[in-house]
Amino acid sequence: MMWSSGIAPDVVSYSSLVDAYGRIGRVEDAFATVDDMVAHGVEPNILTFTHLINAAVRAGHIDAAYKVLELMKEKDMEPNIFTYSALINGLAKRGEYDRAMDLMEQMRSRGIHPTAVTYATLLKSATRLYDEDKTQNIMKMLEDDLEGLDRKSLNLLHDLRKTAKISFSEKTVERIRELLAM
Repeated sequence: MMWSSGIAPDVVSYSSLVDAYGRIGRVEDAFATVDDMVAHGVEPNILTFTHLINAAVRAGHIDAAYKVLELMKEKDMEPNIFTYSALINGLAKRGEYDRAMDLMEQMRSRGIHPTAVTYATLLKSATRLYDEDKTQNIMKMLEDDLEGLDRKSLNLLHDLRKTAKISFSEKTVERIRELLAM
């Protein structure tokens, strides 16, 4: 449509199209759009790749999502919290807890702090598996990361404690309250 109007699409236009295709389950079209943008001299950015990962994850193509992650690294493009979270969420929903945790560790080792949503996703996965050790492992990571969470994430954790009946240690609950009071 834009081409027929004499307007060349830019990275934002292409990225929006990739996102739209992903949201309606047309993952092949999302990948084809990225191929098209490259063919027209428009380089994908981190948002484009994150949308592509989301599209692949939604369609259950986890291996394709990992390939996109590797492509980003080959292009010296550092994945961000949204990129990692999209893949972690997809893995956790599929019950691939160990792969999700490996990715979480990779993200943390790069200095990227998980959000409360990322933790909540992993906690749900671990509790669905009825695995107390995995749940406690996530809780330990969460306690270690409290200082790096933003106010919105802290509020979400505080609410999650009540609604999801997830047991935080008294020390953690108190620290969340202290951080929220700042």
